[in-house]
Order: sequence, then structure tokens, then C-alpha cells
Amino acid sequence: MKRITKAALGGVAGCGLILGATLTASGESPVKYYNYGSTTAPVDLGDYSTDPGPFDDATATLRVMVSPEGADFRLQLQQIGDSAAGTLLGAHLHTKPCIDGDYAVLDPVTGSTLKAAGSQAGPHYNHDVAANDKVLPSALNPDPSNPAEISRDTEVWFDIVASDHGTATFGAEVPFVPIDDGIMSIVIHADHTNHKTGAAGARQACMPLDVSEWAPTPG
Repeated sequence: MKRITKAALGGVAGCGLILGATLTASGESPVKYYNYGSTTAPVDLGDYSTDPGPFDDATATLRVMVSPEGADFRLQLQQIGDSAAGTLLGAHLHTKPCIDGDYAVLDPVTGSTLKAAGSQAGPHYNHDVAANDKVLPSALNPDPSNPAEISRDTEVWFDIVASDHGTATFGAEVPFVPIDDGIMSIVIHADHTNHKTGAAGARQACMPLDVSEWAPTPG
């Protein structure tokens, strides 16, 4: 894991912009807010490991602000274990449900990984794939004629830094509103996000999201 200094903590944790709101002709704001959990009743995170870890007792709240310009996500975590303090971690919006206890499966003979932890949460949500019929560049599905972009403009990435008090807050502003059938998740990874590939190491924990109220359905 990549550690950063306390001096840099405030700058990293304070990032994230708020989209401006304007009124329609009817006097209603086109900006809508959707909350997952609250300060008094946060959401419990699902666990992806049978071993003790920094997110065993962690909880989360999420606010999603949707506007004609896109979506703004503000994620806050609480009760993170001391072992993660000062560590830069990645978290992303994923396409499938968060399943508590979605552990890794190992081959009993060779010890190799048959199923990675958190695999039921699916891949990152990528707007090029969901809205523009593109494909992610990979060894299994190469399509150099129609590649999807992997970046902060097409995916929802959070860079999380846990404080010494076990809390972390970070925002992610994207120029799109994710498209989905209703159930997604935010997955917390063991490392910081690689801004070229989007990878961030093993999946550690997840937050379930019912996005049926604000995410347009594909069609």
C-alpha cells in the first residue's frame, strides 16, 4: 500500500467539487440528491476477507448529486481500523451487487486462486461501455477499433485516505450519470488507483447501492 504524510492528508481528503444548481422555467432545480445512510445510521460495509482487516467494523455514508451536467459522489467512511491510517486506497463504482462474504476460492491442491474475493461485484462501471457500446481493452476481449477509455471521465474513482481517527471523506465528480438496471456497489481496494489502468489491488470491502431512483436504465 502507498502511504502519504499527514501534511498531504488534508489536500487529498478535501478534493471533490460540487456541481452548481440552476432553476428550470417551472422553478424546480434540476439537481437531485440521493443519500445512502446518514451520520446517525450509516451503512455497514460488506466484507471480502475471513482474515481481520481495517474494514471489519467500518461503515459508510454516500451522497449522490445528479444534474444535467453529470453526477457528484461524496463518500464518507467511519470506524476504519488503525492499520489503514495514512494509507492511500482506491475505491470505485462497480456494476454488480455488493455481496457480504464474497470470499476468494482457492484450489485445494495447488493453492491457486479459482475465484477472486469480491468477484460478484463485477467490473468497474465504465460509461463508454454502458452508453457508447465500446469494449474495455483486455487480453480476453481486444478490440483496438473500438476501445473504451479508462479514466476519471468514464469511471467513478475515489482515492481514500484514512485518518488517525478512522474516518475518510472523498468526492468524485463525473460528466455523466451512470446507467444501470438498479443494483450496483462501491468497492474498496487494498491499494491506490492506477490512473492508466484503473486497477487498485485486491477487493477488501463493499457498499451496496440501489440506484434505481436516479440511474437511467439501459435501452
